[in-house]
Amino acid sequence: MEIDTTHKEALDRLNHLLKLNKISPAQVGRHLGVARQMVYRWLAGQQKMPRERIEQCASLFQMHPAELVYGVSVDKVRLKNIIEIVYEEADKQKVTLTPGRVAEIVVRCYGANGNSVKDLIALIAA
Repeated sequence: MEIDTTHKEALDRLNHLLKLNKISPAQVGRHLGVARQMVYRWLAGQQKMPRERIEQCASLFQMHPAELVYGVSVDKVRLKNIIEIVYEEADKQKVTLTPGRVAEIVVRCYGANGNSVKDLIALIAA
């Protein structure tokens, strides 16, 4: 994962966070252990920000790197993954699920108490 120069939204998000938190590119450079000129190049989209630096920068703002790069919260990513797994497992078990049933499974998965998605689908399908 890199912040690509074509990924304008990520650069805009980073610039916004800097302004919002009143943090200068020089301060970011010191925190990341890079020259401030490098930070300016990242912010201007002249050079890609490496994964390691994205992770460090995200930690500076107390967020997951995916939130910084894609603007997606980790909870949304996790939720999307759970929904995909639910549908895959339902297909394997040849079970048709309504959106309401999928929602019920997803809610149970968030507090699954050790049950797998496979077990939860079997419970609900029964």
